[in-house]
Amino acid sequence: MGNKDSDTMVRLPHLPPVVNERIHNLTPEKREMILSHHLFEARNGDPSRLADFGLGLLDTLNSHAYSIGEPTSKPILLITGQQGCGKSTLLSRWALQYDSDVPLITHYIGCSTYSRDLSYMLENVLQILGVNLEEGSGEVPLTAQCTSKQWSALQDNIEHFNQAIQKQRFVLAIDCLESLSADSDHSHVIEDFTWLPNSIPDTCRIIITCTTPSQHYDYFTRNYNSKGEANFTEHVLGGITDVSERNVVVQKHLETYCKHLDPQQLHTICNTSLSHNPMYLVAVANELRVFGIYEEVDSQID
Repeated sequence: MGNKDSDTMVRLPHLPPVVNERIHNLTPEKREMILSHHLFEARNGDPSRLADFGLGLLDTLNSHAYSIGEPTSKPILLITGQQGCGKSTLLSRWALQYDSDVPLITHYIGCSTYSRDLSYMLENVLQILGVNLEEGSGEVPLTAQCTSKQWSALQDNIEHFNQAIQKQRFVLAIDCLESLSADSDHSHVIEDFTWLPNSIPDTCRIIITCTTPSQHYDYFTRNYNSKGEANFTEHVLGGITDVSERNVVVQKHLETYCKHLDPQQLHTICNTSLSHNPMYLVAVANELRVFGIYEEVDSQID
C-alpha cells in the first residue's frame, strides 16, 4: 500500500494516469524528488520567459520522440550549445506540450540538491517506470568518499535501468549532462558511460542536452561513435540569431514588470557580441528591471 500525505494528486501532463498514480503512491520524500523536476520544468518552460524562442525546434524534438518503434531512426538526440543558449528552456517548453501515450520522463540535472548524482537520477527514472528496487537500493546519495553500500546501490540502479530500457517503452529527456556526477572513486562510470547501454532498442528514445565545450560532451561522443559514424543525432543550438527576436525577448520580459526601453536602448542591448545568448538578454533585462533611475538608464546600458 502506498504512502500518501494528501488526497490531492498532482498530475504530470506528459505521463499516463497509471504512472501518475504510481508516483502519488510513493513516499512523500520520493514524490517530492520527482515533482521538483516538474516544478522546474513548468517555471523554465513558461513562454513569458523567452517569448517565442525555440518554437521552430519543437518539431525536431517531436519527430525524434514520435519515431519510437522505427528501426531506421537513431535512438539518441543530442542537443548542444554554449551555456545559456536556451537548451533547458527548449526542453522544458517541449515537455510541457508533449502529447503521446508513450511516457515522457524528464530529469533536469541541477534543479535540486541531489539531482546531479547519477544514482539519484537513475532511481528517479526507475521509480516512475514502476521498477521494484530492493530494500535500501539507491536510497543513499553518493558522497565524496563512496561506501561499499553506496557503490552497490549505484551498480544495482545501473543494472535495473539497463533492463528497463530493453523491456519498457518510454522517452527519457536528460537536461544539463555536463553537470552529472558520481563520487571521485567511481568517476569512470561517467567517463565511460557504462550507465547507458550501447545498444538502445527501438522502443526507447533518449534526448540529452549538453553544454559545449565540456568533458561530458567529449565522453559522450567518444563512447557513442561506432565505426567512425555517430549512432546519435546532434543538433547545435546557436542562440537567437535574429535581432528582432532579441528585441522581443527583452521587451516581453520587461513588460511583465511594467517597464520599457526606447528603440535606441533596445538596439544597443540587442547588438552586442553576447546578445545572441538568451541567458545574457534575460540577465540584462533583470538588471534594468530593478534599476530605478530612469535618467541614468542609458549610462547603465553602456
